[in-house]
Amino acid sequence: MIQHTTFQEPGAMPPAALPEGVNPNYIAKQVGEFNQQDATFEQRDDVLFRIGSHCDVFCDTDYQQIHKRGGHLTAKMRYEVLEWVLTHTEHEIEGNLTLHIFSQEQLRDWYQESKERYPDFEMVLVFEEGAWEEEEQPQPSIYYTCYYRPLPSAPGLEEGTDFPVGHFQWEVGEYFWGEGVCHEGTEDEPGFTMYCYPEQADFSVPNTSIASHLLTLTEEEQGHKSVAELLGITPVDVAV
Repeated sequence: MIQHTTFQEPGAMPPAALPEGVNPNYIAKQVGEFNQQDATFEQRDDVLFRIGSHCDVFCDTDYQQIHKRGGHLTAKMRYEVLEWVLTHTEHEIEGNLTLHIFSQEQLRDWYQESKERYPDFEMVLVFEEGAWEEEEQPQPSIYYTCYYRPLPSAPGLEEGTDFPVGHFQWEVGEYFWGEGVCHEGTEDEPGFTMYCYPEQADFSVPNTSIASHLLTLTEEEQGHKSVAELLGITPVDVAV
């Protein structure tokens, strides 16, 4: 896992050059359609498919999977196309990247399952554009953090647990689906976490209280939306 480090806002460095055969005017038109405020998730999915096809983002296996899904992309495919746009062009992607990558159905499934398994914790998932400050030539890219925010009712944690609770770390976007966070039968980091910790009792100590510092959000954490908030569900109050 990459240790948490500050990353810069986009614009730190110019993007990579467009590959041969890519029509910049076509990309500009598609990004314009994607950024329309009234565009639906399905319409944006179609735009990402067109961009990904034009720029050779997809492989044969991807096309087979898209066909089986009735023409819809997977979340990982959406991420890969958005990552391509941000690293190869100067276009901005407007709106919330997390909501552009994951469908409401997927977010709702994670919300419901995490609340059943971990009733005293709120799942937080954020995908953002940025660049590592430590790199000699920082390049714009997509990073993510996925962790669980304790509620005031949360129990104390077992010593040595690596359940992702409290303060967060930024990771390279592709790691969300990477081998390091997946196991047979799991496809992404939330699935892997639930595989390792099926229930709240697997990482907590009964009849104890969560450490107070884990209930206090940093300024940056205050800007992170929980999955409940992404779905428009009123969040439980937390200390700030």
